[in-house]
Amino acid sequence: MKTTLLSGLPLAFALAACGDTTASKSSGDAGADGAVTAPHDASSPGDDTGPNPAPDAGARSDAGPNPAGEAAFVQIELAPRQTLYTRADHPTVTVALFDRYGDPIADADWHRLAWSVVPAGQATLDLTGDTPTLTFALEGPGAVRACATADVCGRSTFFVDDAPPALVLDHPQPGEALSGDPVVTVSGSVTGDNARVFVNDQPVELGADGRFTTDLPAVFGLNRVEVTADDGVQPTVREIRECLWARRYLPAQADGFDTGASLALRLGQTLLDRGDPPPMAGDDGVIHATDVAGLLEAAIEHIDPTSLLGNPVLAQGDPLDLTITALRLAEPDVTLNLTDTGLDVLLRVARLEVDTEGQLALEGESVNLNGTVRAQVAGYVRVGLVAGADGSPALTLESSNVAVEALSGQMGDSTAQAVLDTFGSLLRGTLEAYARRAVDDLIRTRVPHFIELGLGDALAPLADIPLDVSGDPILPEIHLRAGFALDAPTLVAGSSLTLALDGHVTQPAPVVAPHADPGLADDERADGAPPWPAVSDAAVAVRLRAVNALLHELWRQGALHIDVSAALPDNLKALVNGVQLDANLPPLVVGTEPGAPALFELQLGEVTLVAQGARNPAPDEYTLSVRVGLTLVAEEGHLHFDLAESPDVRVALRHAGGERPFLPADTLGELVSNLAWTKLREAVGNGLDLRLDEIHLAPPTLGALSTQISDIHVVPLFPVAPRVRDGWFVLPASMDVRLQ
Repeated sequence: MKTTLLSGLPLAFALAACGDTTASKSSGDAGADGAVTAPHDASSPGDDTGPNPAPDAGARSDAGPNPAGEAAFVQIELAPRQTLYTRADHPTVTVALFDRYGDPIADADWHRLAWSVVPAGQATLDLTGDTPTLTFALEGPGAVRACATADVCGRSTFFVDDAPPALVLDHPQPGEALSGDPVVTVSGSVTGDNARVFVNDQPVELGADGRFTTDLPAVFGLNRVEVTADDGVQPTVREIRECLWARRYLPAQADGFDTGASLALRLGQTLLDRGDPPPMAGDDGVIHATDVAGLLEAAIEHIDPTSLLGNPVLAQGDPLDLTITALRLAEPDVTLNLTDTGLDVLLRVARLEVDTEGQLALEGESVNLNGTVRAQVAGYVRVGLVAGADGSPALTLESSNVAVEALSGQMGDSTAQAVLDTFGSLLRGTLEAYARRAVDDLIRTRVPHFIELGLGDALAPLADIPLDVSGDPILPEIHLRAGFALDAPTLVAGSSLTLALDGHVTQPAPVVAPHADPGLADDERADGAPPWPAVSDAAVAVRLRAVNALLHELWRQGALHIDVSAALPDNLKALVNGVQLDANLPPLVVGTEPGAPALFELQLGEVTLVAQGARNPAPDEYTLSVRVGLTLVAEEGHLHFDLAESPDVRVALRHAGGERPFLPADTLGELVSNLAWTKLREAVGNGLDLRLDEIHLAPPTLGALSTQISDIHVVPLFPVAPRVRDGWFVLPASMDVRLQ
């Protein structure tokens, strides 16, 4: 096709769409061949140079004034009638002549018509057979004409285009993994008249030989490169490539990945102690605490007194015989402060009551010691927080002190009351020592042990997270394990405690990737600490690397090699023998650009779809590129990922197994979105269903402080949406502690 013919394309297609054109004796806008045409365009097939143009080679030119009789109308048709012809096609031309009444002229001799093809040289006519035959010489629009007289003509238009442009994409190669400069160079060549090339919807300049090259900015993750070529006539030719770009790639071990610092929990000073009054039980008997200090106060309030009683015999012999018969503890007040190494814990018990019995020998007389003694006791302990050898948090005692701030009582004997009220007396000193021991047991041993076990229970569910999903006739089984172990705590006095955990994803047995494995794509800028929110009781940060490691191992296990044949609807099963999907690259989760509908995007790239049509000798192969929004769902007690229902699917034909592919790429894209995506979504969603649920403190933890409390549930709350910063998912959080 010549460039000068482009302006004639709309007219040529309009005429072709209406079937064969006809002409009659007319005036005004009639062309020189008698056909009524659109306004004159020198580039259209009806561009004649005179009232009786010279016929093409092989055309008869000896027609008389009216060789076909009184013909008033000439009708020409091409058979077969096609919107597009190739130069290999040889349509025949049929002619019918009609008089001025519209009746056909019998026995009209088409040999005596004046035949021509316009523009000249576009095609040749063979008039030697029983029916005229066209042989196309050039691509582009044209028309065949036959005239009974100079102004009684008919014509039929045609358009010739052998094939779509031939597009060859040299770079990037399918599934190519790049690092270094964040640039993707796209290069290739195109052949075909009037071909244009677009890269990601932007036109690119073509050289004289049809070659092109352009650079695209690369971002972390799968970079979709969509190259299209068209000539304005044939269907668009499309190539889709996924180019993986990362600053570095971490090699996988045979049984999985160690992902390093991958999870972090940050507890603010307000979460430890916000200064609220001690929590009270509701009508349902449940106590709701909003900080750790309130949790401790509720637990101490319900402590089993006998566990603190110890040896009830405080003194035995002369001059003092004293036994504790009952112990009551009320109105505990706990204050927690973060230090640079751990915690300062201050416990004040406003009412510690003991019932006493016994005798005191005083100046030869026996004094009865039956009564009730009340003490106000304060204890202080400083503990250091470290990571234990097994990866669990451990508290170490740094210093402690206990003081009796006040002591009084009501004794049955007035002499005993006077002795109790006397500072320095043996009775008072013995009772003060007992009060200190009781609170010392709490502040030095039980409270730190409770905090230590509580932190351990909070981290225990993260140590081993199984991911076992049963397969079905379509999806393979999934067996993976993930885990996080405490690396080291970081403390800022009066501000925050951060627990950094190292992660791992492991296979049940060594595996080999189904395709060439580029390694785990990683952004080295994500090596720093999470960007914590400025103000928050607590926060959870999950590293993007940990999520992608899980997806990588899901891919290595073959979870994205899926035979969806069984899921095909019945109307397609009769047309196609089987459909398989296979991801050539591991999927990735990346952060989206500001303003995108979702904060995260799941990318599946270089997915090969193989469809075996029932009538094709070999299967058709397509390339799929899939993008879908990913939401980090933060509900009460749950943190998990959720995939959007509708993906962005791009499909390009890679290889047709027969003369024509089973389905056009666009139609297949709709089919994937409506059918195959359900299975892809399920397979990938299973791998992303890594829930962080509420924490149930184990019985040993409760027994460390109070056996009257049967259950403690720590429910994380996520009041605002998560954000993505520097390779981390960061979620501000608070907590609701429920005691029963």
